[in-house]
Amino acid sequence: MKKIYFWLIGAGVIILILGGFLYYRYHKSKNNSSSTSTQTVTTTNTSSSQKTKAVDQTAVNSKAVSDSNFQAAETAYQQKDYATAANLIAQEVGVNPTAVGYNLWGNILRDSGDNATAKAKYEQAINLDASYISAYINLATIYQDEGNIDKAKEILNQGLTANPDNTDLQNSLAILEITPTTGN
Repeated sequence: MKKIYFWLIGAGVIILILGGFLYYRYHKSKNNSSSTSTQTVTTTNTSSSQKTKAVDQTAVNSKAVSDSNFQAAETAYQQKDYATAANLIAQEVGVNPTAVGYNLWGNILRDSGDNATAKAKYEQAINLDASYISAYINLATIYQDEGNIDKAKEILNQGLTANPDNTDLQNSLAILEITPTTGN
């Protein structure tokens, strides 16, 4: 029984990591392809056209800064430079608030020991995109680590309400169901 339990946990972790990576890559490529700004040119009013171009170029520049902030935050996080990562991701979500950004911010805060604020960031990710599965699982994991199994189950059930066919959430909930509790 213990071997099956550890196998399930290992498989679940691999699925979560791979799923999060694929989700991030999909949304990053989707955002990059849809973020190109079209420049409107008005032939009757040259100054209006120049203003529109300037506004559009500002949007393009903001997106470029935002993308570089996200990538730099990820790199700093991977290098365990949590202070730098937190500053960069704060700038990122200020320009481009996404579930992926808030989830990364939550990871940074969690790994630096600030679980209370990390939970708030995961909740913001869920509020922005109810289909972003990693945020539910990360939030539930914090509650589980704190010994609040009932709250962890509640979060996973909330995710299943929004994403009823998601096997990652189903598997995580199943693992919680068989996890021995030491009290809440």
